[in-house]
Amino acid sequence: MLALFLFYIVPIRKAVVINNLKIAFPEKNDFDIYRIAKLNYISFATTFAELLYVPSLTKERVLKINSIDNVESLIATMEQSKRTIIMTAHFGNWEIGSLLISSLLNKNIAVMVKPQRNNYVNDYVNRLRENFGNTTIPTGLGIKEIYKILLTGGIIGAVADQRGHPDGLRINFFNRSTSIFTGAFTMAVKSNALILFALLIRKPDGNYRLVHHVINYETTNNNLEENVAIVSRKYFELLEHYVRQNPEQWFWMHKIWKY
Repeated sequence: MLALFLFYIVPIRKAVVINNLKIAFPEKNDFDIYRIAKLNYISFATTFAELLYVPSLTKERVLKINSIDNVESLIATMEQSKRTIIMTAHFGNWEIGSLLISSLLNKNIAVMVKPQRNNYVNDYVNRLRENFGNTTIPTGLGIKEIYKILLTGGIIGAVADQRGHPDGLRINFFNRSTSIFTGAFTMAVKSNALILFALLIRKPDGNYRLVHHVINYETTNNNLEENVAIVSRKYFELLEHYVRQNPEQWFWMHKIWKY
């Protein structure tokens, strides 16, 4: 009901969603674009409703409502890593993803967050993120703390699909030159961290499936900019792959192609 209200009555960013979808899927007709856009609002509203339920979740419940691809491989990889950055995206329910991995490994995750303009909303969402002992670190203000966590063997969680500056690094995303924010990628390369790409995909039954990939990169040439570009391209290649499979689950409401 909330999704349909926002889509038909108060069409917040509806034009942005439809325009982004037309750019990403030029082969689709207007009917299909409109259908995906409506499903996108339903997905976003579902994510919002699920967040209200987070305070009542237990670790056991989080593990029960999720399936994890190659779970043994994920556990072994994380246990062997000296430092890790988990890079997710505004896809499915990204907030529950950190709670899932934290529950699986029984380790705390420091989540990089962009402060919200509304202090009440900011505090409420951060309390949800800090369930099960996780912590939050505001982007920009906690760079030294993030490096400290990484260099002491900790785990950082980051949403890495944000738009960058007009003159920043550009990569190919959905066959379009796209400016991206490279903060998380730069920190990963500088600290020589394991980079784990992870997405939580909502299944038709309302439960979730966690997919994950290690992003390999070269650090032997000591070229920071080149390595950051390598990591960035691999991340967005993986993201595009899963968005094409489930286009309604990505957050099309931001102007990724503003310039």
